[in-house]
Amino acid sequence: MANSLASAVAFLSNYRKRDTVFRTAQFGAFFLGGLSQGCWPSLAEKLFKTFKDFSQARLVLRMIDDIPMLAYTLKCSLSREEPDKFLYWSTLLSNLSILIYYPLEHLIWLSDLKFTSLSSEKLWKYAIFCWVLYSAIQIVQIIYKLWIIHSSSKQKVSEDKSTLQLGLLQYICDLLCGLNWMGFGPLHNKLSFTSVGLLGTVSSIVQLHRSLQH
Repeated sequence: MANSLASAVAFLSNYRKRDTVFRTAQFGAFFLGGLSQGCWPSLAEKLFKTFKDFSQARLVLRMIDDIPMLAYTLKCSLSREEPDKFLYWSTLLSNLSILIYYPLEHLIWLSDLKFTSLSSEKLWKYAIFCWVLYSAIQIVQIIYKLWIIHSSSKQKVSEDKSTLQLGLLQYICDLLCGLNWMGFGPLHNKLSFTSVGLLGTVSSIVQLHRSLQH
């Protein structure tokens, strides 16, 4: 009991891991809201509000993520520890996409609070495009790593096959959510609240599972 409690405290004391718990609750509420929308509209309204509250909480907690992300990107770009050129450049591009996403999200927050006259709707399109780009790059990288494993290449990858497969599921779900919210394209607003909630919940549970393994 004491060991389990200590493990839970250690897990929740880590910002990144705690965020996965928030994200799971956030999309779980959205999924349940979509399910209950037809039968229990009052409950659905409360669940959608819960989704927005968790989303807002995570947004505020990400306000200082820019500096750690910048430091990580500079470390990756300057150290060149990754010998594979494709993985090196694609990782750099994915890091840059998230590095751009964070300031855009801050501007959206300021716009919603009327501190700036910028259009939050337009900014969201750019921000979600960065998220879609990041997810797409992660998918391509994972497929590339799985190809390396299956090809019996002398080149080694840091993750095992099952970890990569779970990551592939996570980023495919994220990509579909992003394409639905991006504001243009074939999937724009094509998915129901329930579908988006399910995709986000599956992605979050996978992310939570992967966090528990470390």
